[in-house]
Amino acid sequence: MRVRAPDFRPELDWINTGGRRYSLADFRGRVLVLDFWTYGCINCIHMIPELREIERRFPNEVAVVGVHSAKFPNERSTHNIARACERLGVTHPVINDRQLRIWREYAINAWPTLIVISPQSYVVAMHRGEITAEEMAPTLEQIIDEARAAGQLQPQAAPTQSSATLPPEPSMLRFPAKLQAADQDRLFVADTGHHRVLEIALNATRSAGRVVRVFGCGNPGWQDGSAEDARFRAPHGLTVANDTVYVADTENHLLRAIDLEAGRVSTLAGTGAQAQPFSSDGSARDTALNSPWDVLWMDEALYVAMAGCHQLWRLDLDRSWAQAYVGSGAERLHDAPLPEAALAQPSGLASDGTRLYFTDPEASA
Repeated sequence: MRVRAPDFRPELDWINTGGRRYSLADFRGRVLVLDFWTYGCINCIHMIPELREIERRFPNEVAVVGVHSAKFPNERSTHNIARACERLGVTHPVINDRQLRIWREYAINAWPTLIVISPQSYVVAMHRGEITAEEMAPTLEQIIDEARAAGQLQPQAAPTQSSATLPPEPSMLRFPAKLQAADQDRLFVADTGHHRVLEIALNATRSAGRVVRVFGCGNPGWQDGSAEDARFRAPHGLTVANDTVYVADTENHLLRAIDLEAGRVSTLAGTGAQAQPFSSDGSARDTALNSPWDVLWMDEALYVAMAGCHQLWRLDLDRSWAQAYVGSGAERLHDAPLPEAALAQPSGLASDGTRLYFTDPEASA
């Protein structure tokens, strides 16, 4: 049975709309996809490029609206959500459901959840968890075809979506994610929003604060080679060892290496595609990774906070072998022997030489 979709509450703030507030009536005539998300959730972040692809495939038939339903108190701020949209590249309209009222009206119980609403404002489909654009497309095509046959599809009836932000003003850094001091002279910075890694002088005799080298041309992508030609996509974590900067190239789902002597970038692990849950160990270049967020060099190996699959991984560079090290892949806070433990979006790593420490943001642990 199709259920009439509850309308948006008029008092809530909207982002990416130029200050305008919408109702469901503004979207009649198009298929509407509601994305219930929160910006601190890695699974929600994975949905952003998939929804972007849906908008590309169905530019006149489908509209996407994000319903930001906060998990933590700081995520209720409209300003914080707007900044997160800018950082993550979310350009479709987003409504701040700060008190989870829309969440409850649609009986949502998981991040992310997608709700599909027909051109006549009925709920016709729901999906909990991640899903690819390729998997979504057949359902949307069926709903579009049915609406067209019934004379209900009116592609021009919905408002035009607009970006939240103007092009960013030039700045040295844009949403930098991590920095790492290599020695007393050099600091390396993951300039995440500019898709590059910077080497900055620390020693006053070398003009402290001066950018010495830039690795990455500044355009997102996956390309090895010289510092000027290489491309990253939202690099986050860094660690330095043996005159090499190891980089968690997060949105490429890769581990990269910067050879400081040669000034060149190479790929160590990953296929460039996001791994499916519970992916298996394997040859580093043939094994897909899942949002590597941080890296740490310890015991002649590279340890990885694999936020997307809720595990810590270990990369043996001598054998070029990648394997899960801690965590079953289940998302929760559960202490146990390493393979049986459950983590929740591990994102930061540190070590005192004896123990490995990590932050578990979704568990606040």
